[in-house]
Amino acid sequence: MALRPVEFRLSDGETIAGVEEEDHSGHFTLVFLHETGADLDALLPIFGQVGLREARKIALDLPGHGLSSGSFDAAGAGDVLAELRDAMRERGWAPFLFVAAGTLAPHALELADAADTLGLCLVSPRTGGEGIGTVPRCPVLAFVSSSDGAAAADWLAVRAALNSWWMSVSIGADHAALVSGDGPAGSQIASHLQGFARDMYVTSPLLAGRTAPAADPHPGG
Repeated sequence: MALRPVEFRLSDGETIAGVEEEDHSGHFTLVFLHETGADLDALLPIFGQVGLREARKIALDLPGHGLSSGSFDAAGAGDVLAELRDAMRERGWAPFLFVAAGTLAPHALELADAADTLGLCLVSPRTGGEGIGTVPRCPVLAFVSSSDGAAAADWLAVRAALNSWWMSVSIGADHAALVSGDGPAGSQIASHLQGFARDMYVTSPLLAGRTAPAADPHPGG
């Protein structure tokens, strides 16, 4: 898997670092968002196992994580992710399928309400027992630990508010194993995610008649 760096500069001057798989057709973008306190490396095992050349695959470091500058503010995380989405739109990378781990779930759910979001994948979503403020219109795939009652309860709260079809997969691994993206749990997630993303690619009206985009005007960021 050959990777190249990508970078985005936010309106406040901070930079968001990430990596992109080089070989793709770029019909849509699969965006991997790691759990708070980790970095993009946590999801690279899943990232590397999703074989979908039609998709541009990128993994990003949150503000204050990995190689990204600034600091992470949970209250403003949704605004940062929305700005990143807008920056990717300007590069012609829409539509999107977001993969979010752990406590990034509520913020990813806000992104999922956009018309150019194909789908959303939640890996052991954590909402702190709260419901969700924004109801996504896109399909949702969730992976939930069968041994983690809190995570299961959080997912039930999310599921009750969804306004689209959803599918959940119960995996016999704890929260940490799921959000790390490594080992057998990671392979299982990658397998289901690849099928989900391919279904979105084949069936979404957003991609009807889509041809390969022009050469990327921002190679390497």
